[in-house]
Amino acid sequence: MNTKISSSRGVMLAELLITLAVFAMVGGSLLALIMTSVYGIDLARGQTMALLDIQNIMEKIRAAPFQDILIFFPDAVIDGPVARRYQSLIGGYALRNERITVTYPNVNTDPLEIRVRVTWVGSEGANKAATLSTFKTRR
Repeated sequence: MNTKISSSRGVMLAELLITLAVFAMVGGSLLALIMTSVYGIDLARGQTMALLDIQNIMEKIRAAPFQDILIFFPDAVIDGPVARRYQSLIGGYALRNERITVTYPNVNTDPLEIRVRVTWVGSEGANKAATLSTFKTRR
């Protein structure tokens, strides 16, 4: 009778260990899935905020008279001229270490190609960037 009890206890212990191992694998997989989702959501949020800031700057550029574009939005000046910072134009930056730069591949062309680039640091510490182009003509 002692052999049956100890054998039964051994089976219960083995079943318990297998169950714990299965739960650990499932829990680890769920944790990895959650972390990947959180990373993806954070990345999408950053890109959305950057694109909104680019859109705001582009709207300001399109509203400016053609002859004033290079004055209000100088070529390759990070965050704009001191008297007219881009941050104040769009109501502040929402991303960590965000910077906005407006560049022109060739200022002597018509239509003028305008590139707006936003850079920032993601929550994981990596540098991120988004760039969009538009054109404006003298007419």
